[in-house]
Amino acid sequence: MATINLENAEVLDFSQSANYISGDSYQYGRTVSLSISAFIYPGNGIQSTRFKKIDTTERAHIEEILASGNSGFVESITINGTIINNVKIVSYDFPTSEGSIENHINLLRVNMSLEFFEGFDHTNDLKSTDSEVYKATDFLLKQYARYFESFSENFSFNIQADYSHSFSQTLNFNLRRDTPTDVDFAGLAKEMAIKAFDVQGNAAAKVGYIDDRYSDFIRLIKGNGVFSESYDSINNSFTLSRSVSSRTGAYKSTQKDESWSASISHSIATDDSGNVSITETGAIQGRSNITLNTQATTEKNEDKYENAFQGLASLKSGSYDRCQALLADLIKSNPDWVPGSQEWNSHSDLKTKFVSFGRSINRTAGQINYNIVYTTNPRMHNDAIFEYTLSSSRDSSNITTVSEEGTITPYEESKNHTFQPKTL
Repeated sequence: MATINLENAEVLDFSQSANYISGDSYQYGRTVSLSISAFIYPGNGIQSTRFKKIDTTERAHIEEILASGNSGFVESITINGTIINNVKIVSYDFPTSEGSIENHINLLRVNMSLEFFEGFDHTNDLKSTDSEVYKATDFLLKQYARYFESFSENFSFNIQADYSHSFSQTLNFNLRRDTPTDVDFAGLAKEMAIKAFDVQGNAAAKVGYIDDRYSDFIRLIKGNGVFSESYDSINNSFTLSRSVSSRTGAYKSTQKDESWSASISHSIATDDSGNVSITETGAIQGRSNITLNTQATTEKNEDKYENAFQGLASLKSGSYDRCQALLADLIKSNPDWVPGSQEWNSHSDLKTKFVSFGRSINRTAGQINYNIVYTTNPRMHNDAIFEYTLSSSRDSSNITTVSEEGTITPYEESKNHTFQPKTL
């Protein structure tokens, strides 16, 4: 155990500086600088006749401590009986030499500049200032604050023109050593980030009000976001963030409790035969929703695509009802904007089979885009699409010939080796 015992100490200089979170809103500790002149205790068994050798012995002892890879820290220094743990020796000097003194005990005098850090736990005071904002503060406890050189936390909220919503939470750490023991700063930063990010419901800070539909959204939305990390192990600087991106439907009751959100749009077209086609286009964004304490280091961000696919399955199954409702509202309700609107009142419903279905997938981003088309075309039947044309001709013998030509296109579930054509 690397320890130093100092007696008859005189304080030459003393200063302290308060350590605050960025913005000076919270003091997490202080740094104490101390310059002293003292006698270094030679240890038991040292005889006075050997004092002339003690300065060499003690100097070697200090140099051994400082050269042991601990960045100048000793586990403890006792100053006039007061023990200070984890002290950094900034500089030291033995001001006397054997040739200049009569009393060789003065060879034990040493001048030292010391520095040590103290962490504070003022989280209760912080919470009392605004209990709705200062929620998850366990990462500010003394066991973590002791390593802070600087710290900041930022929230950012944004609503796009299409009312899609996003927010991010970012932690910036500069950590410093305060002990001769090796510290896993990267692991420490991740541990603090999990304590800051692993919040849901009323445990999250009440921040980010921009629009009524997204009021308290940071508390209501399901999912803890996509994580990103930046490490500078040379300077012990770390940036960890989580971001949650939502599509325009995230605030709706049908999506609010899901781990995905989607924006949906529709387009309507009619052909020369009066058939109506309605296309539903959707963009789905999956959100990561893992258990941070057990999965943050192994499965972060990996469930976004799976959650987006669950959204695709849900939206696809309900797409017909949405398109049919749109047909009833915009076409069959006697619309003035459709030529011959009176005739549309008795128009047939959409066929339950879709004409086409397409999708594009970005697994890494957890995004799926799709489009699905329904039509009122009477040529669509339960098992296949029947397309045909009729033609007729009369020859010189006054014989009339009528022919029908067509194609039968099976739906997607029939496009396999088990498809059996029906006898017409």
